[in-house]
Amino acid sequence: MICVTLLCVFLGRIATTAKRQRDAKQELERLGVSVMYEHEWHYSGKQRSLTSRLLEPVARHVDPNFDFR
Repeated sequence: MICVTLLCVFLGRIATTAKRQRDAKQELERLGVSVMYEHEWHYSGKQRSLTSRLLEPVARHVDPNFDFR
Protein backbone atom coordinates (compact mmCIF):
# COMPACT_ATOMS: atom_id res chain seq x y z
CA MET A 1 0.00 0.00 0.00
CA ILE A 2 2.86 2.36 0.82
CA CYS A 3 4.52 1.57 -2.51
CA VAL A 4 1.35 2.41 -4.42
CA THR A 5 1.01 5.68 -2.50
CA LEU A 6 4.62 6.63 -3.24
CA LEU A 7 4.14 5.78 -6.92
CA CYS A 8 1.02 7.95 -7.08
CA VAL A 9 2.82 10.86 -5.43
CA PHE A 10 5.73 10.49 -7.86
CA LEU A 11 3.46 10.37 -10.92
CA GLY A 12 1.44 13.30 -9.57
CA ARG A 13 4.60 15.39 -9.30
CA ILE A 14 5.52 14.54 -12.90
CA ALA A 15 2.04 15.47 -14.12
CA THR A 16 2.06 18.73 -12.16
CA THR A 17 5.47 19.68 -13.52
CA ALA A 18 4.37 18.95 -17.08
CA LYS A 19 1.20 21.03 -16.66
CA ARG A 20 3.14 23.98 -15.22
CA GLN A 21 5.60 23.79 -18.11
CA ARG A 22 2.78 23.65 -20.66
CA ASP A 23 0.98 26.57 -19.01
CA ALA A 24 4.19 28.62 -18.92
CA LYS A 25 4.82 27.93 -22.60
CA GLN A 26 1.29 29.00 -23.52
CA GLU A 27 1.61 32.21 -21.52
CA LEU A 28 4.96 33.07 -23.08
CA GLU A 29 3.59 32.41 -26.57
CA ARG A 30 0.60 34.61 -25.75
CA LEU A 31 3.08 37.38 -24.94
CA GLY A 32 4.79 36.87 -28.32
CA VAL A 33 7.82 34.84 -27.19
CA SER A 34 8.85 31.89 -29.34
CA VAL A 35 9.28 28.79 -27.17
CA MET A 36 10.37 25.33 -28.33
CA TYR A 37 10.76 22.08 -26.45
CA GLU A 38 13.95 20.14 -27.08
CA HIS A 39 12.28 17.64 -29.43
CA GLU A 40 10.82 20.55 -31.46
CA TRP A 41 14.26 22.15 -31.66
CA HIS A 42 15.63 19.08 -33.48
CA TYR A 43 12.98 19.29 -36.16
CA SER A 44 13.84 22.94 -36.77
CA GLY A 45 17.23 22.00 -38.24
CA LYS A 46 19.31 23.08 -35.24
CA GLN A 47 22.12 20.95 -33.87
CA ARG A 48 21.01 18.07 -31.68
CA SER A 49 21.88 18.08 -27.99
CA LEU A 50 23.96 15.46 -26.25
CA THR A 51 20.85 14.33 -24.35
CA SER A 52 18.93 13.54 -27.52
CA ARG A 53 21.91 11.76 -29.05
CA LEU A 54 22.26 9.59 -25.94
CA LEU A 55 18.54 8.83 -25.71
CA GLU A 56 18.05 8.04 -29.39
CA PRO A 57 19.00 4.33 -29.09
CA VAL A 58 16.54 3.94 -26.20
CA ALA A 59 13.77 5.67 -28.15
CA ARG A 60 14.45 3.51 -31.20
CA HIS A 61 14.27 0.39 -29.02
CA VAL A 62 10.85 1.44 -27.72
CA ASP A 63 9.58 2.72 -31.09
CA PRO A 64 11.68 1.81 -34.16
CA ASN A 65 9.83 4.44 -36.24
CA PHE A 66 10.64 7.30 -33.86
CA ASP A 67 12.86 9.98 -35.40
CA PHE A 68 14.65 12.66 -33.39
CA ARG A 69 15.36 14.71 -36.50
